[in-house]
Amino acid sequence: MTKTIKVVYEHGILRPLEPIEGLPEQQPLTVTVEVEEPEPLEDDPILSVIGICHGGPPDGATQHDHYIYGSPKR
Repeated sequence: MTKTIKVVYEHGILRPLEPIEGLPEQQPLTVTVEVEEPEPLEDDPILSVIGICHGGPPDGATQHDHYIYGSPKR
């Protein structure tokens, strides 16, 4: 018998997303894993805001704690 089910991989364990009908508990199985490709990022709405700001401190990336929280520069 062959069944295709959706699972999630958590803490080293494959967990079915729905009950598997007709399968007794503790039944030994052979599993073939097919990894789904992630959705492309080009549809992500956050990409539309990248690069719209101009100016700002030249060390903003490395000193962001100073500019956001007021902590001393490193």
